[in-house]
Amino acid sequence: MESSLVQWHEQLPPSLRFTPSAISLRGEFSELGGLLFLHITYHQSLVDLHRSGMDDIVRTGSPLECPSHQKDFVTHVENQCFDHACAIAAIYQEALRHGPEVLADTWLSVVAHDAAHVIIHHTVDGLGSLGHRMPRQTIYSPLRSLLCALERMEPSHALAKPLVGGSSLPTEHGTDIRSAPVGLGHAQERSSCPPR
Repeated sequence: MESSLVQWHEQLPPSLRFTPSAISLRGEFSELGGLLFLHITYHQSLVDLHRSGMDDIVRTGSPLECPSHQKDFVTHVENQCFDHACAIAAIYQEALRHGPEVLADTWLSVVAHDAAHVIIHHTVDGLGSLGHRMPRQTIYSPLRSLLCALERMEPSHALAKPLVGGSSLPTEHGTDIRSAPVGLGHAQERSSCPPR
């Protein structure tokens, strides 16, 4: 399934790729929301596909037992989940540069929260290969994009409000988006979100 999704993504025509020219073209025809939604759906599908191997993210009731000879597979799953969550954050960062109509679907609130959850767990729990691990301070930029998107969606999506609240964000090991050292989510930092 993974290879089929990647192949589909690689074969998209230039007008449907996530590139500056496609973004500009789709914006001219009021189709930017659809383009961003297409790419968010692609990356979220790959997050969902890979999350089954990340026991810290998916609570299944029983711990995931992977034999030691499958460590490379587990590392691949963790890396892919993280990479696609970061890609989602980059798409939200682009969406924040445009009007609220590009964030019109209520599902986007869930995706933004989910991507933040993956990024935090991957970083805090030291998942994936060493080359995929980011220092905590470098995750604040993608997390800020995701939190700003959630805040932007609050007025139009009732679902966004509880997802922005600190009670629903991961707080393991003391890392909560809202209490990050750069002040994510605090009143003085709300101005760091692009203007509406």
